[in-house]
Amino acid sequence: MLPKIEKGIPIPPKPTRKKPKTDLRKTIELLEVGDSFLYQGDKTRGYVSGIIVGAANALKCKFVTRAVDGGVRIWRTE
Repeated sequence: MLPKIEKGIPIPPKPTRKKPKTDLRKTIELLEVGDSFLYQGDKTRGYVSGIIVGAANALKCKFVTRAVDGGVRIWRTE
C-alpha cells in the first residue's frame, strides 16, 4: 500500500542551531577553581558531560565529574 499524498502541508521552520544556555551551564560558568556542586537533575551523565565539555572549551578551564549518591558532582580543577 502506498502512502497517502497530501497537499498544502506547510514546511515547519528549520530549527536554530544555537541553544539557550541552561541553568546547568550558567552554574558551571560561576565555578572557581576548587568549587563543586551536585547536579540532581533528570538528565543523564552523558548530557551533563556534554555541557561541561562545551563550557570547558569556551572558558579554557578544566572540570571533573563523578557519579555520586543522588546525582553527578562537578568540580572545577583549573
